[in-house]
Parts: sequence; C-alpha cells; structure tokens
Amino acid sequence: PGSSMDDLRITILSTNSHFVVSEISGLVILISFFISHSEVKVEETAWTEPVIIWLTICMPTGCGKSSIFKYLLKLVGLTRTKLKVSNAAPSWNLDEATFEKMGALMNDNGGRLLGIYDEMTTFLTQINLYKSRGQVDSHDVAVFLQLYNGQPWSRKTVTGEANFVMERTTLTVGGFTQPVVARQMIEQQGSTEKGLAQRFLWMFPRPLFARFSNLEPVDEKFVESLVDLFAAQYQQTVTSSGATCCRTWHLPQSYDCFVAKHDTIQQQLERICCQDDLISGFLSKAKGQILRVAVCFHVLFGIDAPHDIPSEISTSALQAAINFTDVCCTHASLIAGRGHLSEDGEATGTVNVDCDDDQSKETARYTLLLPGKTLNLTALNNAKKFRNKGNKEGGLQAFRQLEIAGLGTTEILTIPGQKTKHYTFQKVPIPEDSNKLCELSSKLMKYDVSVKIYADSLAKDDAGVSTSRKRPLESDE
Repeated sequence: PGSSMDDLRITILSTNSHFVVSEISGLVILISFFISHSEVKVEETAWTEPVIIWLTICMPTGCGKSSIFKYLLKLVGLTRTKLKVSNAAPSWNLDEATFEKMGALMNDNGGRLLGIYDEMTTFLTQINLYKSRGQVDSHDVAVFLQLYNGQPWSRKTVTGEANFVMERTTLTVGGFTQPVVARQMIEQQGSTEKGLAQRFLWMFPRPLFARFSNLEPVDEKFVESLVDLFAAQYQQTVTSSGATCCRTWHLPQSYDCFVAKHDTIQQQLERICCQDDLISGFLSKAKGQILRVAVCFHVLFGIDAPHDIPSEISTSALQAAINFTDVCCTHASLIAGRGHLSEDGEATGTVNVDCDDDQSKETARYTLLLPGKTLNLTALNNAKKFRNKGNKEGGLQAFRQLEIAGLGTTEILTIPGQKTKHYTFQKVPIPEDSNKLCELSSKLMKYDVSVKIYADSLAKDDAGVSTSRKRPLESDE
C-alpha cells in the first residue's frame, strides 16, 4: 500500500482500478470497528441499519494477501498506541477458542470485537461455524447470525464461567481467503439457507502479480493520517466515564441514487423470487450493506478533518458505497458460478451464447446437467430423455454444441458385430487450478449453469455401453 487519499477517492468512486481495492476493503473493515455501535437512520422511515461490516477479500497466492494483512494489523497497533492503550490486546488461542470465549472478550471490550484473519476459515472453524462438509447447525449459529445486526447478547450459567450481558454488540469481521476456498464457503451446505454467506461482502480484486520494480514503500504520511482518523473516531464512541455510546448517521437530504438502487433491487427480487435463494439473499442484504459501507466511506473521506466529520453522509460516499457493494455482489455471484450481475442489479447469471435458437440452448443445458461424466446418446434416447427435444438428432446437436463451447468431447463408439453408431459425450472435469476453474465457470454460465450444479451432475452414475473401438466424431463425417 503506497496510495494517497486522492488515489483512494478516485478508485472508490470509479471501481475500475484494481491497484488499491484490497486496501480500500481493509480500511472499510477497520473503520467499521472504530465507529462501533453506530447506526444509519433513513429519515421519514423506521429503517435503522447498524454499521457492522463482515467482509472477505479473495486473493490468489502471490498477489500480496499477507502484505495487506500485516498492513491492517500495523494500523490497529499504531492506533492503540495513539490511544495510549497500555494493556496488550487480548488473545484468543486455539486451545480456548469457543463461542462463549468470544462473547466474554466482547463483553470486556464494551460489547465490541474486531477480528482480522489471514485465512477466514480459521475464524469460522474456531467458533464451530464451518466444517469441510457444511455449516454446523446449532444455537451458536443462530446467535452468531444475529450479531450481524448488533443484537443484545447475554449468557448465564450455573458455574458463572463466561457469563455476560451486552445490551448492544458490534462484531466486526474481516479476512482473506483463496478464491476456491471462498466458493466452498459460499456454497457450503446450509450457508444459503441460514444466510451466512449473504451477510458477508465478497471482494475479489483483479489478481495483480507485481514485479520487484513495482514494489513501493508504504506512504507513512497517509498511515499517520489514518491513525489520527481512527483514534478520533474511536474516542467519540466512548463517554467521559468510559462507557460506550451509540452514534447516529443520516442520509444526505438528497439521496435519490439510493432510492433508485433500492427500488431496482426490489424489482429484481420480485422477478427472481423463489428461483435462486443465494442471489436473492445477496441482493436483499445489499440494500443495508450500502448504508453500512456509506458511513465507512464518509468517515474515510473526512480524513483531512477527523474531529469534525458531520453526521450527514455525503452524496459522494453514498454513491461510492453503491458502486462498492455492486462490485461485491457481482464478485460473490461469479465466485459461486452464477455469472455476472448486470449494472441495474439484475441477477440473471446469463450471457448470450451463439446458439441457433433458444430451444437449442435449452436442450444443450438440459444435456449438460444429465447425470454422469459420460453421456451415451443411444441409452439416453432409449430412455426417452430427448423426447420433445428432437429425439436422437436433437441430442446429437446438443453434444456438438457443447463440444464447440469447450465443455466436453463427442466420440463415436462401435460394438463388434453391430453397425449401429453409439455417440457419447465426455464432460470436462472440474479443474483444481483456480484460473481454469474461473474459465470453466464462464463457459457454464453461458448455459445458466453454476459450477456446483454441474459438479453434482458429474458425481452421479454414467449411462454407458461396453465398447471395443472409438474414434473422434470428425473422422466419421
């Protein structure tokens, strides 16, 4: 990180540059904590939104993930020094990593807690929320999800261990992970149903593999300004007696851009209702996330006067938050294999494909999702799988279309003593390489298919026939 405030403002407002997107995301996390117990009030409505951020930054190996992580920790340490916090930050060791321990730490810190993780799955595993096979279903999960909205939290036991009563809570969570791991986290069993993934903002900066000549020192002047900003904001969350207080932020007098975005999302939710719970969840949560992020940007934009930041959010900060949240929703959709979200918020997950017509595209999609790694046209046709889809000829056209799309290979198989040609289609496997996985996701979404749904079809039994000879399709034409 060596960017100036002007660089950050331009990047946030345009969301086109990728050079400091990771730094922006990290600063949003930190500001959310340093203005703990804040809320946004939408005038003339009953809507209030807590400024609590849960954000995951997805970066492949070699893109500076550890550097950004250490940079954020440095900012926290310098801010503690600025505030003259003499005691060491409380530790949370793996041998005492329980959900109750997290609650006790929050209680000792005025109902607020900041967690920054080099690997996000570490945090979710620590509090027993993430397993390799899916999300754990427990009372702790329900409580954790409620913390996203700053709900009160209390615990009372007979033994008196880790007992606490918190009228308000601010749990700020930020971390990093690999794109492939992020996909597993988003699509893990139970995540969509409970809304865990949708509570997070997912930022996937364009991978940038900087050469040695591109490395720059940290802008220490900018770091000093950030520390002053964080310290000033934190001090305003504490009363003279040491108790925590709640701050209220307001939307600008003219917030037409938010009204338009809100209504666009509502219209889209109406169109895709009950069709894709994952995307519906991301869009629904985006409305509140825009308000939360807007406060963070408003504070960041006021870095030149950290003690005099007005409570009315600036229009530029609100528009920046809309841009930022749009990008996060699109990134989450891409990571989950759903495709792009359009600029107006539409979550179709589709891209126009070069097909003869809509029917041929639908037949190809249907074929792609048939069970098995290898599809046998004769067996499928005998089972009437292509009835009303052109029968055997329609299936063969689908094989050829998918082969052109790079989603498999078509072969001709023959059985000794028979003249009948048996066409098979071998689907492409799921690659382990993250870049190749992204390429596959792009190809699949042309047919409205996610990686997860495609992987499920591969895991099912094939319908095949024994063969003694095979040759490529083109050799028979």
